[in-house]
Amino acid sequence: MNKWQPGKIVEILCECGRIAMDFYGRKERSIKADHSLVTAADKKLESMLGKYFNHPDDDVYMIGEETVSLHDEKYIQNALNKTCWIVDPIDGTAPFSNNLPTWGISIAFAENGVVREGAILQPATGEIMLTNKGKNLYARDLRPDCNWNFSKLKEIVPHPVEFDPGTMISVSQKMTKFGTIKLDNPVHATGSCVYSVTGLALGRYSVYFATVKLWDIASGLPMLANAGLTAETNFDVKVTNKISEELYHLDSSDQRRWTLRGIAVIAPDMETVRYMRKNMELPDY
Repeated sequence: MNKWQPGKIVEILCECGRIAMDFYGRKERSIKADHSLVTAADKKLESMLGKYFNHPDDDVYMIGEETVSLHDEKYIQNALNKTCWIVDPIDGTAPFSNNLPTWGISIAFAENGVVREGAILQPATGEIMLTNKGKNLYARDLRPDCNWNFSKLKEIVPHPVEFDPGTMISVSQKMTKFGTIKLDNPVHATGSCVYSVTGLALGRYSVYFATVKLWDIASGLPMLANAGLTAETNFDVKVTNKISEELYHLDSSDQRRWTLRGIAVIAPDMETVRYMRKNMELPDY
């Protein structure tokens, strides 16, 4: 595939969802070199996604969490500068493998180093969200059969939650373990970027503190923009849809390659972003 086809993307996500649900809750996992978890579902799904999105002979490339390290630098540079699909077969492997519902399957479409569109399926909660031409489309069906079609998705009118002391804040695992929150707000550490991003777009969270890699957040970037949210890192860099050295560690010699530089604070407006940063002690990155 060399272009964004919403109907086809929904079909692919549903295919992934059915496979993922067959593995869901199995406590079969291993630890990777970066100390993150991986399951057989991650590997099987990324292999399947590669059949759709990994076609370098047609100048179509794929950056995926489980396979990106298998490609040479020429492939990577082509992916960053041409047509590229960025996938995370299971975002939230920890909750997935522990039978918790806060995980999802993520597909993003990028051209010339800019993420244009994204889609997220959360099979365990029965939710799907997809962008198309500047709009966020959404559907929910609590039957766990992963049998959505594009016609079921309806546009979401942007309604970012205005921050107040009672709104929920979503925080990353690293923020939970190493950071300090100096506010009375309730916090939620889901273990999944896609769960938090869709929660922001749906008005469930008012703020999200994200320590992520490119494939974690890529599909959510256009969703956040469409929802009217704003984001900035603790290094005063605005988070945009552009895949740049300013935002991510992209050098091939860097052990942190693909990781966002710092922590992104995502909120309804820049005033809230700055307020959050004043009231947090953040991990040193």
